[in-house]
Amino acid sequence: RAIDHVADLDAAARTLIEVGVARLLTSGAADTALAGAGRIRHAVEVFGSSLEIVAAGGVHGGSAADVLRATGAPAIHGSCSRLVQSEGQGAGASVRMGSATGVLAENVRSQLDPESARAFVMAARSSSQ
Repeated sequence: RAIDHVADLDAAARTLIEVGVARLLTSGAADTALAGAGRIRHAVEVFGSSLEIVAAGGVHGGSAADVLRATGAPAIHGSCSRLVQSEGQGAGASVRMGSATGVLAENVRSQLDPESARAFVMAARSSSQ
């Protein structure tokens, strides 16, 4: 999501196209793809024929369909995870990990949420039909 840190999205996107980049991952320079939906939709409308615009940032099963509708993006990226308590039995048990919610405590880990993943996939499939 490096594009989310540039002041001039259009100039940066044109440069990416010129150097042969095919896909652009973005939250629309916002904390979440829904919050940045207007900027993502702009990128899809202006550069969508040359770049695959992938909406990312806070996308999960519960928001995937809304993100696809709001942005017009042909693709989404998300983790579909939830935080769970961990016993901390592994060799890396004391290693702190980063996440969208900040740094995780030693006894918390991120784990795939099957229901969220299922809803995410269904939203993606529905939007491509």
